[in-house]
Parts: sequence; structure tokens; C-alpha cells
Amino acid sequence: MERTKRVDAEFYQKENLTIDGLLRGLRHESIANVAYVSDGNHFAISDSFQDDGVPYYRGQDITNQFFVEQSTPIFIDEQTFNENHMIRSHLKKNDVLLSIVGTVGSVALFSQEINATCSCKIAILRPKQIVPEYFATFLSSKFGQNQIKKFVRGAVQTGFLLEDTDQINVVLFSSYFQREIENSVKQAHAKLEESKALYAEAENLLLNELGLRSFAPSTENTVVKSFRESFLQTGRLDAEYYQPKYDELSKLIIEATQRKGWTLETLGNLSEPLRYGSSAKLEYLAEGVPFLRIADVGNYRFDRETLKYISAADAEVEKHASVKKGDVIISRSGTLGLSVAIPSELEGAIFGSYFIRIRPNEKVDPDFLALYMNARVGQMQVEQLNTGGIQTNLTVPAMESLKISLPPKDIQGKFVAKVKGSFATQDQSKIFLKTAKRAVEIAIEEDERAALEWMKQVEIGLIEAG
Repeated sequence: MERTKRVDAEFYQKENLTIDGLLRGLRHESIANVAYVSDGNHFAISDSFQDDGVPYYRGQDITNQFFVEQSTPIFIDEQTFNENHMIRSHLKKNDVLLSIVGTVGSVALFSQEINATCSCKIAILRPKQIVPEYFATFLSSKFGQNQIKKFVRGAVQTGFLLEDTDQINVVLFSSYFQREIENSVKQAHAKLEESKALYAEAENLLLNELGLRSFAPSTENTVVKSFRESFLQTGRLDAEYYQPKYDELSKLIIEATQRKGWTLETLGNLSEPLRYGSSAKLEYLAEGVPFLRIADVGNYRFDRETLKYISAADAEVEKHASVKKGDVIISRSGTLGLSVAIPSELEGAIFGSYFIRIRPNEKVDPDFLALYMNARVGQMQVEQLNTGGIQTNLTVPAMESLKISLPPKDIQGKFVAKVKGSFATQDQSKIFLKTAKRAVEIAIEEDERAALEWMKQVEIGLIEAG
């Protein structure tokens, strides 16, 4: 029974009523009946956040990630994790996570057997008899999303109440069908892991070439430098900038470059002038010109399904912050130094002020440059360039000084081939997920047989495509 006493027209839109009637005509149960329902931690624990430890997931960590391990959580220490008030928010393998505050409705499957927890902006749905992969896929489908969005409350800060989980219906198909969806999701996960391994292989190959694979930087945090050797050369007075590990890294880069016969360049010499992105307050639209945000980056690429759009008129005004195919943009706040090479389909997109745009010249392949920046050799330099401020940030002058050990174009191509292989495998992972979601929708709209036949045809197409 619907108990919210809603009288707003949006709640009773024709689409909502049609979907409700369709689902009620099939075997179904509420979320509250197919899963144990809880939410994450309600206590203030910001003092416990650290760079490593027990993953602590927030609402923004699952906004565009079906597998929660794709996200970049913050961490807490073991002692905080084991405190009594945290136990109720401990995650278990096969929990389904649902964002319930802000961006409501994002779904992620927790598929690991590790200690982890989450904030109260996430609902923890622990499946009873229903197959977890099917459950998560149903909630991600248009039929799950329609129901969830229908019960969103609030104007400024929107949210979904846990008590409304008994109003969201989950269709219960046969065990066989649920297992087929499970298989597709597991294939997606396997492809995702393969993609990660290929990218890591490219990074490790680069670090091996530079002699940095087993580099163990000094833990010393003091060094003696004269005023001439420090401020007059770098303009920096903060002691952190001069930690010995950075000098060690620089020395290894120079030695490796000479040994390999490569060239040592600065980022500024490999690009047109670096540019900051747009800081204008722009209205997001359902379609138009893509607007690139850090929130839309996953696995070193932009997720086309979560992109926001702006009007052509706004894009024209902000065209100084547009990108072309082959540009590389680097995050300058939040997750520092995350680099993405721009593909052809994002030509003309506008990027936000939290990125710096690089427009590489003919000396460097954009995918190689992004790989270099994302690898340890780039990340340690970003760390040094950022050191010294309270608010983490990168500036154009600082980034222009970053050292690039540059191999000839044919050698760059060997690294790029592995990167492209990683991205191709990543695309296959997305196809498996989309197949699972669409199959659930076909089963609801038609029947299980039609859905299974459609899945079979997609699988044949994937095999034929190699």
C-alpha cells in the first residue's frame, strides 16, 4: 500500500502508473522482503580519515560505478572500523549499495571479501534468497530507477528514505534467468579486472624502462639546501618540496633518459600553452555540448553515460575551455594528477576549472603522455609540485616544469598499444553490463525467453567481433 500521501502530479505521471501496473502483474516482492535493509555510519569520524586502511565509501563513490571497487574511497583505521557504533555499517560480500542522498539511485555491487564500510548516504541492501547480481541489475534498470526516483523527497537536498524500500517492487524471475544475469555480470567484472591488469602492465613496462619499478624512495624528511639552491631556483620555501625522495626521483629520471637515449623534456615544451578550464556557473541540460567533470572519470576515461551537458550558446562563450581530440586534461584538485586523453567523440567538449588542458605537439602521443602522468613517475612529481598548501591544487606554471622522459614515437606506440587494449577490454565489460540490464528490461516487457534469446544474440556478436 502506498502510504506517502503524495498529491504531487509528478508522483502519478502516466509512466509511473504504467510501470507500477506492469510490475504488479508479474511475480514480485518489495526490496524490504528480498533484502535486509540498513544504511551506513551516522557518526562524525572525519578525524579518522587517512591515506590507507579500511575503505570508507561515500555517496559520490558509487555514482557511476557498478562495481564498487572501481571507486576511489577514503580510508579509516582499523580501530575506528571495529568500534561498536560502526558494526552495523560493516559491508559484506554481495551487499548491494544504493545512494540515497543527493544523487539518488546509483547502484553498486560490493563483490570483495575485505573489511569496508560506508556513510549514511548509502543504503546497504543485503540479499536474502535473490541472486545479488540480478538484484543490483534490476535496481539499475529503468524499472528499478523509475521506482526509486518516484520516492525521492526534498527540494534542495533530495533523499530516499529507507522506510520506502517496502514500496519498491523487485520482479522475481526464475532462478535460471537470475543465474544468466549473474553470469553476464561476472563476465563484466572479469573483463574489468583484465582491463586493469593491461593498464598496470603498461605502467609497469614504463617504470621498468625508467628503472623505477622497484624504486624505494628515501623516508628522510630533511635536507640541507642553500637559498641559491632552493628558492632562487624554484620559488618554493616550503620544506616538504625539498624532501630527498624527490631529488632521488629526478636523478633516476635523468639517468634513465641518458641510458636509453631518450630525450628529457618539460611538459611545457611538449605542449601549446597550458590552460585552465571554465569556472562559469553553467546550467546542465539533458543534451547539448558535453561538460567534463572529475566525477565522470573512471579507469582513466570519461563515462559517457554520466556526462552532463550545456547549451551550444554557453559552450560558445566558454570555447577557451574546449578540448580537441588528442588533448590531455589533468585534474588539479581533489584527485590530483589524474590524466585523460581526449577521444574523437568528445571533440568540442568544455572542461571545468578543476582540470588543466595540455595540447601536445607532434613529439608525444597523447595516450603515452596520459600514461606517463598516471604512472608513479608522474604522480610523484605531481605530489611534489602540490606540496606546501592547505588546499590541494596544481598551477599551470608548476605543471609546465614537470619532467618527461620521452622515447621515440615508435617506442611510445608499444606502451599505447597496451593502453588501447585496456580500453577495448573495458568496453567489453560495459557491453556485458548493458546486456544484463537490457535483458532484465526485455524479460519484464516481454518474457524470459525473449530476454535469453536476445542475450544469446549479443554473445554471438561479441564472439564474432573477436
